[in-house]
Amino acid sequence: DDVESRGLGDVYKRQEDYLSVKFFTKKEFEEKLAGVLQNKEEDPKEIEAYLNTFTIQRDGAEYVTGLEKDGNPLDVDAFVQAFELPSPCFFLKEMDGHIRIVIKGCGHGYGLSQYGAEDMAKNKKSYEEILKYYFSGIKIEKMGKH
Repeated sequence: DDVESRGLGDVYKRQEDYLSVKFFTKKEFEEKLAGVLQNKEEDPKEIEAYLNTFTIQRDGAEYVTGLEKDGNPLDVDAFVQAFELPSPCFFLKEMDGHIRIVIKGCGHGYGLSQYGAEDMAKNKKSYEEILKYYFSGIKIEKMGKH
């Protein structure tokens, strides 16, 4: 399930800093990437051709689940950390001679969203419905004496 198909896309878009954009020169990008690759060689390709050396796999909500450069796997978490991205839901593109990274959302994209849960509660959903929505297959039980 992605947030759009679950009807929560507008909820997340209200979140502060839901969408952010970062620009890097090719040299800046390569310097940050060097820590992830553990390689400091510059790639002589033009930016668009350089970006085509990356392969990105995504889940249904567009979060990056796999990243490769020239067929070599990269650690997605290390990439996110090196570029100081608020989320692993990002897109790379050449724009005006720079590498543009557009980032959607904040956080890892797993578990309960406070914004989505709040919106569901405002729409009269019970805590049981909210928890079952975010955590499929759970059983809610009372523990101890109440």
